[in-house]
Amino acid sequence: MKKTHIIICILLIGSLLFAQDIIKKDNTLEVGISNAFYGMGEMVGTGIFIQYSHALNDYFSLSSGILSAYANRKQTNNIGSMSNNFGQTSSFATNISLRITPLPRVKILKQFSMNIGGLYHHLVHTWGVLDVSSYTGGSYNTTIASYMDEYLWGLIGSANFSIFENDNITSGLSFDLYTSFANNMLNCDEYQIKLFLGL
Repeated sequence: MKKTHIIICILLIGSLLFAQDIIKKDNTLEVGISNAFYGMGEMVGTGIFIQYSHALNDYFSLSSGILSAYANRKQTNNIGSMSNNFGQTSSFATNISLRITPLPRVKILKQFSMNIGGLYHHLVHTWGVLDVSSYTGGSYNTTIASYMDEYLWGLIGSANFSIFENDNITSGLSFDLYTSFANNMLNCDEYQIKLFLGL
């Protein structure tokens, strides 16, 4: 996992350096990694994202981005030690949003911004029961397994805070909430805590 994070960071930093030649000052490109929490947070994984923003003025920007994340879990079944529950979720999403910087002229608060917009979300879930007694060479037999593939429309909301910022580069943290419309309800599918670099 540590090697994967190092490779992702190298690729993201390389993308930023390359993009400096093609992105204008009124535009920003952000890339980063995230912790992804599915459902009520019972499944946690890792994600990567890239987002482009075009400033309309000091207060508003139009943003669009793509992200991908993956998570899995395995826990002992209450029935006993001979079986384990497992679950896996992967997601791919694209979004368009309006970024709002409420107080751009206040030095302490100008680093804070919010995103509100629309989201298209593709989620793939698998879950079931592993037979622990069948463990051989790193693999289990599956006694019960289920699969669900979802294509969903929803809303995205973000709170962003820049930790470091100058004329050329910015870095910070973001909290994102991803929802979807299903069964006449607005459901919370996923939330993420992001670390980003931008220029």
